[in-house]
Amino acid sequence: MPVRNVLPGVVRKIGTSVGAGEGFWLGRYTVLLSATYGDAGQILTAKRIIWVVPWRPYGLWLLGGIGAAYMGNSGARTLQARLVRV
Repeated sequence: MPVRNVLPGVVRKIGTSVGAGEGFWLGRYTVLLSATYGDAGQILTAKRIIWVVPWRPYGLWLLGGIGAAYMGNSGARTLQARLVRV
């Protein structure tokens, strides 16, 4: 990571990618940060749990599945309404 100044009230976003284009990265991950700051080299640590959903390669499949589920549910309601009328 590049060395940068830390200023109060400023957000620094650092982007990265892991295994871009390799495999299916869907799932829950734990992100750990360990950094030093100040003249004395004080240690800062952070831990976050995130969910990764690779929407680009699988977005069309997801949208198709949602659409099929909606159409199936809508078709079932239409069929049920027709049967009730008879």
